[in-house]
Amino acid sequence: MRLAPLSVTLLLAAPALAADEAPIAVERSLSVPMAAGGTVTVDETWGDLDIVAWDKSEVSVDFRASSQKAYPADEGAKAQARLERFGVEAKAVSAGAVTVTGTNPGATLGSPFGGKSGVRMTYRLHVPRDSRLVVRHAIGSIAVKDVAGDLDVQGGTGELTLRVPLGATTAVEASTRIGDISVPASLRDGGEMKRRALVGERFSYVPETVERRVIARLSIGSIDIE
Repeated sequence: MRLAPLSVTLLLAAPALAADEAPIAVERSLSVPMAAGGTVTVDETWGDLDIVAWDKSEVSVDFRASSQKAYPADEGAKAQARLERFGVEAKAVSAGAVTVTGTNPGATLGSPFGGKSGVRMTYRLHVPRDSRLVVRHAIGSIAVKDVAGDLDVQGGTGELTLRVPLGATTAVEASTRIGDISVPASLRDGGEMKRRALVGERFSYVPETVERRVIARLSIGSIDIE
């Protein structure tokens, strides 16, 4: 049972924006040097997270928070101030370790999601190709492409897509509480897929010689590994 993507399209004509109305957005870009073979840790992020490998010895982060509605000019400053509370931090813990952390308002009784309702956040990271990744993403999609180091990627609700090298010595472990797991035939034929409490799945592939590990876990959503 593959879950439908966690989005809804309303088949209704959207009202035209007034001439003085426009969405509000905040953008930030950061860059931190990191030695080859280092570890990148991503934590407390919400929204859409894309991580792509590149051939540079640095980690770059492009962040964008945007309103889902348009605001008239006389309300724009207030909306802008609200979005300014969202952001991202990137810092070098050592020459071979960088942490990327989402900075989000805390939840309150009147705003249980910390003011995130009505805000779309996107994070696009570029990391050295041989990086080790540790990701703890709250809600939203996760996509990792071409990263060749160990991966430990965990998310709450969303879709998780891994387009990464999978050599003969790569061990793979994936699990969902609710949702399906898709893996290439080269892994599926030598691995083990099990249902988990009827609505989730668990997959494991362990070669005779293990030189790299890929771990992918979701609470709710589908995992696609290629």
